[in-house]
Amino acid sequence: MQECVGAPDSSEALAQEIRTRQFQAALQLVPITSTTNVAIGVATAWTFRQFAPWLPTLIWLVMLIGLELDSIRSFRLSKSPGRAVQVGDLRRFAWQSGMVATLFAVPVIWLLPQFDADSRTLIATVTAGFIGAGAFVLAPVPAAGLLWTACLGVGSGIALSLIHQPIFFVIFILLVIYSILKAATVLFNSHLLVSRLRAEAQAERQGQVVALLLKDFEGSARDWLWETDAAGHLRHVSLRLAEALGRDVAAMVGAALIPLLRQSFSNLSRTEALALDSLQSRLDGRRAFRDQVVPVIVGNELRWWALTAKPLVDSDGDFHGWRGVGSDTTEIKRRDIEMTRLANFDSLTDLANRRQFQTCLDALMPAGTPDQGLFLMVLDLDNFKAVNDSLGHLMGDQMLREVARRLSPLVREGELLARLGGDEYALIVPGEFSDSQCIGRAQSLLAALRKPCFINSIRIEVRGSVGMACALRHGSGADQLLKAADAALYASKDAGRDTVRLFDSAMDALARQRLSVVTDLGKALERGELELHYQPQINVRSRAIVGFEALLR
Repeated sequence: MQECVGAPDSSEALAQEIRTRQFQAALQLVPITSTTNVAIGVATAWTFRQFAPWLPTLIWLVMLIGLELDSIRSFRLSKSPGRAVQVGDLRRFAWQSGMVATLFAVPVIWLLPQFDADSRTLIATVTAGFIGAGAFVLAPVPAAGLLWTACLGVGSGIALSLIHQPIFFVIFILLVIYSILKAATVLFNSHLLVSRLRAEAQAERQGQVVALLLKDFEGSARDWLWETDAAGHLRHVSLRLAEALGRDVAAMVGAALIPLLRQSFSNLSRTEALALDSLQSRLDGRRAFRDQVVPVIVGNELRWWALTAKPLVDSDGDFHGWRGVGSDTTEIKRRDIEMTRLANFDSLTDLANRRQFQTCLDALMPAGTPDQGLFLMVLDLDNFKAVNDSLGHLMGDQMLREVARRLSPLVREGELLARLGGDEYALIVPGEFSDSQCIGRAQSLLAALRKPCFINSIRIEVRGSVGMACALRHGSGADQLLKAADAALYASKDAGRDTVRLFDSAMDALARQRLSVVTDLGKALERGELELHYQPQINVRSRAIVGFEALLR
């Protein structure tokens, strides 16, 4: 007999759990079926009392009642918490069902030959229905269902075989076919039930494992879980999330996620606001996202969280909220910010470096004639090489930092002050300004430098020269504008230093001429076209030679 239909490789714990569920499923109708069986037994004994001796009938009825009382006892035991059903319990239940079926087969064998044809047909029909009902109720335990069908079927078959009439032979054949069909039905339904029970048990065990893993995850991992409803309100708040935010779990349940993060700030910066807006956009899009970095204030300290989540959608496609995981990535974010700073800022002065300057200028000066006003000022310190050579590079570096400190307060919103390298600085001034206004700005830069600088009790005089160029008139691109400002800077130095010059076309021609002269001298030197001439210097009064001039021609 088959007590538990299961895969051979099923674990004993899983097999025992399936047996328990089989037993409970078979016994759940025991109170009704036992009461019904006893009622049918009493009615049968009373109805047919004149056809059977009273003592055997009484013994038969007592045995039936005893078996049903034992079934009820088994039913009560199955309700005991923590009781595991063993294979022997199923076998006992199966044999008990077979004995009840045998008891019901006895009156059929005894009484069927004593009645007329109509009564016999009625009894056979009722017995067939009794077989089907019992097989259906006992299907969760296939051995019980098969014994019930076999005992009643064999008993009915014996009774029909005692009647020597052709019609009852046909009924006998039909009963055999019917009994075989019911046995197959018991096995099939039992297989379906056990498969379902196995799937449910495995799902529950997996759910328990997942729950334990999640509990362990929330208790020991640096990450935390979060879940919201369709409206964006927190539905599940892990203890680690509450600890990370510095709030109580109960106070956070039901709170809207985005406003909760925003409320931690007294004043949002543009970067922080954009990060939260990006998270809101992700949530509104209802598509899974990963490592969305958002800011949050915890204990007056700015922290950065990385959130990953997927939408909760049911089988009908209806959206029910979000479930995800979060982690504190503050240290990673700080490293990224520091790397960005190092890539875009000068490590000595903390001003923008040449890379950031070029990026900003390229963004404001796309190829072609610009459609907005913009001035570029290039400032170079006068005689900085003398400071380095006489006082050392350490003093020179401190002087460069002091220059940056003096110039920074003069930079307005939207402008960019950068150190291009060495002792050269640049200021990008977007907007529509007149030449006189920009010259005044440049003069203020030079005025800020004229105040004596004291470094290690050493007084250093700082001066600078400024060259300027206007994007609308002097540049068709970033490189062209920077070239024009450099030419104006050379003109400023040629004009005596500590002054300002605005680029004009003559400066460009002079720069071209200077470049041409330098190029020609280099070529002449390579070809040996230079020669040295000496010219005497004579005292006109005494007509004596007092020296010579060396001329390179």
